[in-house]
Amino acid sequence: MTSALLRAGALLDDRTLIYGIGGWTGAEFEARNVTDNPFYQPVESFWVNGWTAGGGIERKLDSNWSVRAEYRYTDFGTSRTSDHFSFTGAPPQVTQTSDRQTQYSQSMQSGRIGFAYAFNPLQ
Repeated sequence: MTSALLRAGALLDDRTLIYGIGGWTGAEFEARNVTDNPFYQPVESFWVNGWTAGGGIERKLDSNWSVRAEYRYTDFGTSRTSDHFSFTGAPPQVTQTSDRQTQYSQSMQSGRIGFAYAFNPLQ
């Protein structure tokens, strides 16, 4: 998963920032198809794009260190996949063929807590 996000906020006091965060997130998902054939279980990977929004608070602990807490919601929307596969077994030669169409709807919520160190803090 990868994201390109913007963060903008307002100072509550000289040490506390509240902010909103938003932007684009892309992720790769993997779908496994459980079939009646124990020797062949098709796996499909697909990439989806979505939007992320959230907010947080950051508090300066001293001139270099700060701590933050953040919430993010990501919605990848609806994805549709379609594939065809066949499997030929050992003698007697029997071929199993299948077409599959699947619709996925993914979203994600996350909470984050982190520490930051400023090497050259602005005074």
